[in-house]
Amino acid sequence: MILETFGYTAPTSLSDAVAALAGDPAACPLAGGDGLITLLKRGQLQPSLLVDLQYLEALRGVHLFGDGKLRIGAMTTLSALLADRAVRLSHLPGVLGDAVAVTGDPQARNRATVGGTLAAGHPGSDLAAAMLALAASANVVGPAGHRSVPVGDLFDIGGTGRLAHGELIVSVDLPPAESGSGYERLADRATLDAVCGVAATVALAQDGTLARCRLAVTGATLFPCRLGAVERSLVGAATPVAVPPVTATFMDDRLGSAEYRAELTRVLAGRAVARAVTRARTS
Repeated sequence: MILETFGYTAPTSLSDAVAALAGDPAACPLAGGDGLITLLKRGQLQPSLLVDLQYLEALRGVHLFGDGKLRIGAMTTLSALLADRAVRLSHLPGVLGDAVAVTGDPQARNRATVGGTLAAGHPGSDLAAAMLALAASANVVGPAGHRSVPVGDLFDIGGTGRLAHGELIVSVDLPPAESGSGYERLADRATLDAVCGVAATVALAQDGTLARCRLAVTGATLFPCRLGAVERSLVGAATPVAVPPVTATFMDDRLGSAEYRAELTRVLAGRAVARAVTRARTS
């Protein structure tokens, strides 16, 4: 498809980028472009202006703080994330590496950025599930100033935390990692997106039971989300755990019925927790 005509600007300051986006209701930010270019080619997105973020140094870099918190610049590519020394020291092996390693293909990971992936809010985003399980928060800037929101609020359809027009994700903060985490998924072979993926982080008590557990699902539901009821049911459980049936609003489409996705979520949750527990015991 021949692309529609649109304007282009490449600001060098964060304030200029926000002003360019806020000044045009049909303006759209361009990060890695992995998903955006596809939408343009399909005619699903028709912006009047593309605001290229590649020259914004404020959106780059990965920093590990002394308290164990990790800050990831929004323009960090997925490939660069896996290769970064601070990430490898603080979060690998673990759910973050598991999820990023199976996202798309090498070409996509070389272009896709952390901020762009989270801002897109794709219902099958592997990274989104990992960030939810890791209790990540997004630092956002826009015409109204700065704010910090849990990443889950970015995906919640109809929620108040979603990005407003003119807002950009500047960075993502991860608290100190739990002792064990993991990610399991079933992929659509045509698109490489998750039909269902489950991310888990755990901490073990001295007696080997689960002291803490966070679970997040992607691909199977309308948007990536936590599995709060399942988390609560597993705290205090002995390992290996038996995951109960999962209650959520599951998608029903050509890739699988809602009932199939519910059972798939239960099975993958058990596998993700088992992987996380194994890592917690060997960490």
